[in-house]
Amino acid sequence: MRIVEIRQAVVPISSPIRNAYIDFSKMTASVVAVITDQVRDGRPVVGYGFNSNGRYAAAGLLDERFLPRLREADPDSLLTEAGDTLDPRRIWATLMANEKPGGHGERSVAVGVIDMAVWDAVAKIAGVPLWRASIGANTLHPLVVAQGHRLRRLQMGEPRHNNAMVLFGQVNQHRLQGFNFFDQFIDNITQE
Repeated sequence: MRIVEIRQAVVPISSPIRNAYIDFSKMTASVVAVITDQVRDGRPVVGYGFNSNGRYAAAGLLDERFLPRLREADPDSLLTEAGDTLDPRRIWATLMANEKPGGHGERSVAVGVIDMAVWDAVAKIAGVPLWRASIGANTLHPLVVAQGHRLRRLQMGEPRHNNAMVLFGQVNQHRLQGFNFFDQFIDNITQE
């Protein structure tokens, strides 16, 4: 089990739109392909990763620091103890070697793109959905739910806790479905 090649490219994801912060007409994204020596259905297993809009491509960081670290690493140090597949946690440790803790900024984009491609390859090698590969084969469903929540504008005299009650209700609904961890983005609508 080996990574035989890693490719990265910058692709345009431009749209003729803009918001208060970003003009999307010049937006780019990084795409990474982690090519392994494993074969499924007569084709090499390739894991893909990309970053979303809102961040530009991280080609400089990928080419200067993170991909060279991965290419220079002892191939066995990137595998699970059994040596039968890639170990995303060991690969992440390799990528973050010699990096200052905290202050991740754009570094999180570069490492995240590689991490996504590695997890994609691990799932394809195992022949399971990505969510199952990332949490273990004995789990019945994903344990993490991510969602955004926009606080609605309260009416005059309405108690502030109404927004919190809506959010708690959503979290409770997900808990009943078997989720144990939650990643919430909460956006507050300001008063005009």
